Amino acid sequence: MPAVIDMMKEVAIPKEQRNLESGVHLELGEQRDVVLTKFVSTDPKRACWAPEGEWEDEVTVDVGGGRRSVRIGVRKPDGELRSVNIDDGLIIRLYGTMSRIVGMLPGQPPMDEAAVEAYIDQTEKQVPLFQQWDFRVKWVKKTNGPEARFALHKSEDQKRQQSQTDLFEALKQMFQSLPV
Repeated sequence: MPAVIDMMKEVAIPKEQRNLESGVHLELGEQRDVVLTKFVSTDPKRACWAPEGEWEDEVTVDVGGGRRSVRIGVRKPDGELRSVNIDDGLIIRLYGTMSRIVGMLPGQPPMDEAAVEAYIDQTEKQVPLFQQWDFRVKWVKKTNGPEARFALHKSEDQKRQQSQTDLFEALKQMFQSLPV
């Protein structure tokens, strides 16, 4: 089940404190569905670190696989769900908690402890173990990211045009100073 973000439901704050440049928090409601799963090896030779407690991450786009697997989405005006993209100007904080230890083999889904033990009994081969971290949406900030990016591109275009104008003026002065 995807986390659906309503970009119109801002947390109630006084207008003088509302600042899209630094971001305005959005109300999330009761959705706490897992939107992302990461696996960290328990073998110290494979992983140089192991998260403890709560693992936080920030994204600005959906972590799913496109149209078919929307994990963090917004509703279009027609009611259809679409993935969050960079042009929405959202900063999404995810928090992860370790849910279990799983065994993983190439081409196989994660195996629980009973399946790992059964595999070891049958094949007498070890199964690499991983921590499974499940991530949920902690908070969402709406920013003026798309407008700021547009303004940045606009100012870059203006700088480029000004430098071209300066070059043409310098060339014009150089040619006028040459004897005829």
